[in-house]
Amino acid sequence: MSVKVKAMNALTNLSLNVANQEELKIWIPQILKTQEAATLNSELQVAGLRMLTNISVVSTHHHLMINYIPHFLKLLVEGTENVKVQALKILVNLSTDPELTHDLLCAQVPPLFLLFDNTISKEFLIRMLVFIANLKENMNLLHDSVPYEYRVESLHSVIFGNSSQFFQKIASLMLYQDPEVRQYMARIIV
Repeated sequence: MSVKVKAMNALTNLSLNVANQEELKIWIPQILKTQEAATLNSELQVAGLRMLTNISVVSTHHHLMINYIPHFLKLLVEGTENVKVQALKILVNLSTDPELTHDLLCAQVPPLFLLFDNTISKEFLIRMLVFIANLKENMNLLHDSVPYEYRVESLHSVIFGNSSQFFQKIASLMLYQDPEVRQYMARIIV
């Protein structure tokens, strides 16, 4: 294990404490750059994502991550299961902040961005449903504010656009027997 990975793991452990997060905030931009530049699926990238997951639990530092939203979405397509889960945890945390809704929905999604496929785990599926439900609820909260126009390749268009494959995939999930999955689907459909 490299010194960088060990240092990132130490920061990850420190970031579990909200009081420490205030001290660590000066390192967030460097950690974002480091994990983005790290080799895809490397220990360093995963360690950086874990640290950012901890930091993003509280909305205090969400604004520092706005420019990296497309990167996190890209990891959902290109990463290993572990990287995808960590990136999705960050996106779920960011999606709880209504102030970031527009930034999330405007983010450009990578080609072949599939929200669901038949190979994803239940844990990943539930996290993805939570992410989408949070976005939908925040959109409803912000509905009376300034209307936005979204580009075709935006996250909004992929999920909520007129020709969205999302609703076709949701329809197939309606037959899913797991009550937890059905609970989160209900938040999206309503």
